[in-house]
Amino acid sequence: MVFLKRIYAAFRSMASVVGALGMSGASLPAGAQAMKPDTLFGITIGQPLEQQFAECPKNDKGAYDFGYHKGDTPCWVQDTYSKQVKLPLKVVRDTGAGINSDARIRIRDGVVVEIEVHAHGEQWRQVERYLMRHYGKPSESETYERDSRVSGISKVQTHTWRANGITMYFDQRASSDNTRIRVYSEAWQALEARERAERSKP
Repeated sequence: MVFLKRIYAAFRSMASVVGALGMSGASLPAGAQAMKPDTLFGITIGQPLEQQFAECPKNDKGAYDFGYHKGDTPCWVQDTYSKQVKLPLKVVRDTGAGINSDARIRIRDGVVVEIEVHAHGEQWRQVERYLMRHYGKPSESETYERDSRVSGISKVQTHTWRANGITMYFDQRASSDNTRIRVYSEAWQALEARERAERSKP
């Protein structure tokens, strides 16, 4: 546990240094085209995972290495029940934030329908600037109050981008420790809601 804490502390320090370099400007650069919200850190909704990038390399013991993928693109790993995604270290350089190396995804009917990525909560500003620079002005923003036993009541913002049946949702402080980005297919979420309603019927 102490070892993991030391790794995480070093990881936060590295992200803070990167974040201090060239992170001014939170809006879309003049003349730049906003990215569609269906893709986050190289992972795209609506496409098979195996067609987007390769499996992560294994070490000489036949296991996947811990932490970030060494290449410039994500890669996928096969765990006990499903495939998951490892992000490249490039996302730390690009965002200037402590983005978790493991991206959680959900697959239905062979394609990616949900992506969820977490970053260290204290670095939500860097993540927010990155999203604004790449995806432009959100479709909507909301403010809510969050009650923490450590910091008390604080105001927190969420931002939502929508396009072509895809929603990207960013919560500055989804928890005391994490900021969160979630991208999902609206058709898949509606289908999931209908299926839950059917299962709950007596």
